Amino acid sequence: MENLAEVLNHYDATIYQLNHDHSFEKSFDCNKQGRSSCDKNKLNEFLFNFSTKTAKLHRYRTNIIENADQIIAFFSLAHDALIIDGSDVDFQEHLANCTKKESDAFREEYCRQTSFPAIKIEHLAVDKDFQSKEIGRCIIDYIIGEILENDNGYGCQYLTVDALNNSDTNKFYLNYGFQYVTLKDSYKETRKMYFSLIELF
Repeated sequence: MENLAEVLNHYDATIYQLNHDHSFEKSFDCNKQGRSSCDKNKLNEFLFNFSTKTAKLHRYRTNIIENADQIIAFFSLAHDALIIDGSDVDFQEHLANCTKKESDAFREEYCRQTSFPAIKIEHLAVDKDFQSKEIGRCIIDYIIGEILENDNGYGCQYLTVDALNNSDTNKFYLNYGFQYVTLKDSYKETRKMYFSLIELF
């Protein structure tokens, strides 16, 4: 499927923003049978135990995709700042490329920054029965489209994620076009990654 509209049409599904008083009546499990994962259990736990609480506190905006039978996927977004270590050579090259048409004075000042406005994917999970169907990619396309089309006047240059540090998740985000913020977290539970929106505006 090419986009989220096709996903919704194909599965006769809808998408909506979760309210703090939402009551879950449909099933969701992103753990495939025989491949139980502590990381994915945390995603299941967040949806059923914490998503409404974070909605009440305006911590995350969680969106649900579901049909008449079950929850197909969900994702949570929040405002963020992409914090960069000045020693990160790859990101410095990225900044230089983004500003190569600007004056030397502007480029020098811009590249000295260490914080950039972003939207963060706090959670993104697809039910086990709907995985490997490009739904995750369609969700990221949808998020980017929303950012680009519904500009509210505030700066947003990057899409960020603290990706669960496993081969499947890393591969998913890298294949989409995300980059590692640093190599210093390669041994940690999550990897900080970013996707540049600058070239899309």
